[in-house]
Amino acid sequence: MFITSVPIVKEKIESALAQNDFLEIAAQLHGFKTKMIMLGMNESKDLAMKIEQDCRGGNLIHDFKGDIKTLIYMLNISLKELQNLP
Repeated sequence: MFITSVPIVKEKIESALAQNDFLEIAAQLHGFKTKMIMLGMNESKDLAMKIEQDCRGGNLIHDFKGDIKTLIYMLNISLKELQNLP
């Protein structure tokens, strides 16, 4: 489930970011947090929560795009690790 969901959520987040659709970014992250929790991805989940709260509250002062890039990087690493399991 996680393996098939990562490419989809990444595409939706990147598309929403290109359109400055911060509520869509928040919605995507909100729905994906459960998968991170189930896999014990606490650092990723915490960053996703921070980004979601920032998007909903309009608090985009800090390095918002950097946070999204970091989260996508973390998702990519997790995806590769899962794909390489025997």
